[in-house]
Amino acid sequence: MNTNGCFSDLLWMPHSQHKISKAWENPNISLNVRCHRVGIPFDPLCSPALENLGFYQIAKMRKINVDKYLISALVERWRPETNTFHLPVGEMTITLQDISCLWGLPIHGKPLVGIADAPWSELVERLLGIPVDEQHMKQKKRRKGDDNIVVRDSQYSLNLGKLRERFHVLPDNPMDREINWHARALVLEILGSIVFTDTSGDGVPAMYLQFMQNLGQPTEYNWGAAALALLYRQLSMWPLLLLQLWSWSRLPLGRPKVIFEKPKGEEPDEEVDEEVHLDYNPIDLIREGAVHWQPYDDLLEQMPIQVHDDSDWWFSRVPLMHFWIVEFHYPDRVMRQFGLRQCIPPFVPRGEAEVRRLRKIKHSAGKSHNWEEFHTNYVQEYDRIQASVLPEEIPFDGLRELKNAAWGIKCATTRGCKKIGKSVLRSCVGNLLDLNLEPRLQSMLTEARLPLKIEDIPSDDDVSYIAHPPSPPKESNSDVFNE
Repeated sequence: MNTNGCFSDLLWMPHSQHKISKAWENPNISLNVRCHRVGIPFDPLCSPALENLGFYQIAKMRKINVDKYLISALVERWRPETNTFHLPVGEMTITLQDISCLWGLPIHGKPLVGIADAPWSELVERLLGIPVDEQHMKQKKRRKGDDNIVVRDSQYSLNLGKLRERFHVLPDNPMDREINWHARALVLEILGSIVFTDTSGDGVPAMYLQFMQNLGQPTEYNWGAAALALLYRQLSMWPLLLLQLWSWSRLPLGRPKVIFEKPKGEEPDEEVDEEVHLDYNPIDLIREGAVHWQPYDDLLEQMPIQVHDDSDWWFSRVPLMHFWIVEFHYPDRVMRQFGLRQCIPPFVPRGEAEVRRLRKIKHSAGKSHNWEEFHTNYVQEYDRIQASVLPEEIPFDGLRELKNAAWGIKCATTRGCKKIGKSVLRSCVGNLLDLNLEPRLQSMLTEARLPLKIEDIPSDDDVSYIAHPPSPPKESNSDVFNE
């Protein structure tokens, strides 16, 4: 196969442009992944402010080391055209549901758009209590043509190290404003270290403070969608901890048997390389029975009320926005993650030209944009979120699925149509498993003298003769012919 060409109209990105291509050139290396420790301590006095900001759950998370080999294996299966992982069991992805259940971030409200570059010193002084002459900005190093290195202060990002030093301890008997300053500083560090990590990990943009002004009311901003937008855009760089937690919840890939194992006597903030037994299963060998499609069902009653309130937005097909970044949420491609029937997914509504144009848009320091005006069409589409929510129920129909399976078997036993038959069987085998009808499917395959494993059915890709495929059952989705 020519890996530098396009695979299909759907998967139009050549392999050479995929993030994993460099790792493929040298199988002994993995992706360079980034995740940093949060140094500002959580204090219970900050709980009300953190709950209103939507960061209470993530602020209480224990430290977890990022597994770069697990991340590399997942990135290899990522398709940026559909924002999904293409796995042996079908498509899966991180959704707004995962953002809500794993991190507790709000997944509805106003999008994070607006001004990114502005004089933030007055806002920093007012919301963090740091006088202008004591504000430390992130330092940027640039190499000039004569190889001399020029260091200058950023006008955009605060220095995270200095922020940790200033807010390492909450004062005794603090005033309300000092508690609010500490809460905002903690959220800023979470954003810069876990959620919106940059390439160096030593800075966090001050622009996020504009969304933390009123701590007395629940936030009106969609932090969860912004986090998911960055994850989709730069899967090998940002927010890796979320991707790892998602994988541990659903896949038997690098899942530790003991997540938090700390040697006796270890200091809380000490950096250690823990030897935790990891339960690895090669991603190519993952099959239906090993995937946990609905990991949160048994835990929902224990989750905060906000997670329940946000459940209506789990299925929303909306633009995910973070200032200059616009990505798209396609839950209808992974309906089994919601316990619903997976139809053959509709074609992705965003064409190659639109996606490539959006992904060329970058943030350049010093160039001021009002991103709300820049992305006005997508902001207007986002505001119609209620019209984009998928139906609550797409009921399972066992008879329909068995008819589809019978149709797939007919195709798989017809010369020139085996590839179509395998595609049909792949599309319904997961639904039959969810309906406890897998024994019935195996019986049908045995009667047709076909292998019980769909992947073992012989293919006829090289056969020049193409037969007219058997007619699909009534009301069946025949879009598979377009694959």
